[in-house]
Amino acid sequence: MVADYESLKNFMAFDQADLIVVDCRLWETQRFNKISPEVKMIMLADDEYLFDPSDKDHFEGIFLKDISCKELMTGIHHILNGKKIFPSDGFFERSSQHPRKTFHLSPREKEVLRFLVKGTSNKEIAQFMNLQVVTIKLHVRGICKKLGVKNRTQAALMAQEHGL
Repeated sequence: MVADYESLKNFMAFDQADLIVVDCRLWETQRFNKISPEVKMIMLADDEYLFDPSDKDHFEGIFLKDISCKELMTGIHHILNGKKIFPSDGFFERSSQHPRKTFHLSPREKEVLRFLVKGTSNKEIAQFMNLQVVTIKLHVRGICKKLGVKNRTQAALMAQEHGL
C-alpha cells in the first residue's frame, strides 16, 4: 500500500505488478498517468466520488467500495482477461443489507440516480456523464416514473430507503 504517486513509482521500480488498485481519494488529489501500459489500474470509489468521463481513459475498472469481496475478485479476474468494468455498465448491482424492491432501472438511470442522491444538478450530471442536459432530464423523468414518485427529491429519498 502506498500513500502517494511518488511512492507508487518507487514501488514499481522494484516490483512489477499486473494490477494496481487506487483509492479515489488519492486519485482526486494526485491525478497521474499510467506507470506502464502493461499494468492495469482499477479505482475503488466511495459514494461521494463524482465520476469524471476521463476516468475511463486511466482505469480498466472502477468499483464502488460497498461491493462484496467475491464481486471484487470476479471483477479483477475479468479485468485481467481484458474486460473494462465501470459503474455505468451495470456489471455489479450495489450491495445492501436490506432486501431491495425491484424498480427495473437501466444502468444509466442508476448512475443518474446516484447523482440525484448527492444533490447534483442536471447540468452538473450532464457534464460528469458527458451528456446533454435534456438527456439527463429524460432520465430523471424515467426514474421518477419507475420509482412512482413526483420529483427528484422524492427519487433520492426512495433510493436511500431502498439502497439503490
